[in-house]
Amino acid sequence: AAWVPAWGRVSPSRRRSGRYYAGVSLSGAVASSTTHVLVLPLDVVKTRMQTGSRLGLMTAAGAVLADAPGRGLFRLSVFLKGLPPTAVGYFLQGGAKFGGYEALKQESFARLRAAGGEELTRRCQLPAMLASAAAAEMAA
Repeated sequence: AAWVPAWGRVSPSRRRSGRYYAGVSLSGAVASSTTHVLVLPLDVVKTRMQTGSRLGLMTAAGAVLADAPGRGLFRLSVFLKGLPPTAVGYFLQGGAKFGGYEALKQESFARLRAAGGEELTRRCQLPAMLASAAAAEMAA
């Protein structure tokens, strides 16, 4: 049986379409934004730990909550300080990173295929993917 790379499951015509890259970018944007928003409360507590005098995790969380305005469950919103800029920033960064990675990876594979066929592409798959990821991360 012929070797079929993982990226070969998507047809070449679809990989060249703007809709495909838009989908990859949107998926990366949503995933990146969501994961960073989910850990935002930990970031708020971590910042308090760094600015306090050797506070532990629970003590720092309690200090953040003690400084929160309002009453009841509304006070928990203090753990989501910075949510809009975090969500928007990581949405943009994730879209650029994942979309850029996919575009660079596909371009690398196409050039490798043109230079030496499927054997060269297979041998250089991991370095091409790592270089694409590094370039996309630096650009994003």
